[in-house]
Amino acid sequence: MTHKLVVLFLSLGFSTILSAQVSQTKLESIFIHKFISFITWPSPIGDVFKICVSGDEKLRAELSHSFSYKKIKGASAVVVATYPDKPESDCTVLVTGADSGEFDPETCGECFHITKRKDLFSRCAILLKIEDSKVRFDINYKYATKKRFKVHSKLLKIANHVLR
Repeated sequence: MTHKLVVLFLSLGFSTILSAQVSQTKLESIFIHKFISFITWPSPIGDVFKICVSGDEKLRAELSHSFSYKKIKGASAVVVATYPDKPESDCTVLVTGADSGEFDPETCGECFHITKRKDLFSRCAILLKIEDSKVRFDINYKYATKKRFKVHSKLLKIANHVLR
């Protein structure tokens, strides 16, 4: 599925306009990449920045492609699949897709959790959604601060909804 998009990223630090046929998966990957740059982790990242994806193989593949051979916050980026019955415990970021099953976000420990599932929003930091061909996201600021993450004010300002 593709969407005709004109997205102005000035508020997220971009100085260009993206106007093209972009797949929903690619768009989600771009936003996840930008979200990461506006988050401060409570403790040092280490050598590996591990992004774990559950329930969305297309998004995992797109993130793997986008982050291959890149550094995130000074660490080597790695994208892996994770499953409810065999969760990864050392994720830096956990992304739960629509088909992630009975996934308990708490199994990832101190990771930053981004979800596409409304039912998990109370236990994650960002709810990512596509509505009317536009990316929308809500921020659970209460959850993020409880987990000691710092969310940049620019991200809070452009969120569709902020739960405090």
